Amino acid sequence: YPLRRQRQMCIRDRWKGAMGKIYNELINNECKDFSAKYHCCLTLAWKDGKINSYSGEIHGEISWPIRGKKGFGYDPIFIPKGYDITFGEMDKKKKMLIDHRFKAFKKIIKNHMFDATGQL
Repeated sequence: YPLRRQRQMCIRDRWKGAMGKIYNELINNECKDFSAKYHCCLTLAWKDGKINSYSGEIHGEISWPIRGKKGFGYDPIFIPKGYDITFGEMDKKKKMLIDHRFKAFKKIIKNHMFDATGQL
């Protein structure tokens, strides 16, 4: 358990450094546009060789300082459009219903899980 906790802290510290680097880059380049997006592409490869790809995006902006301890990666500095909190502050279930992965996965479900009548 102590080694697991130490590893988690190390990973969190690396992400903090990466987030700080992004913010410093924006400031050092006198950037006025802090817009950002997450993008996801999910691909299905079928036995017959057919390939289907579906993408999802969520737009937002970079915020500083880091806010929230939920989520992972850049979540504590990403505020999705239409919200005033970061993904790092957002309830996991709420985030999962609006994020880029969910949008891409919804397309897979729509195109491959239901028939023309909307039945499974």
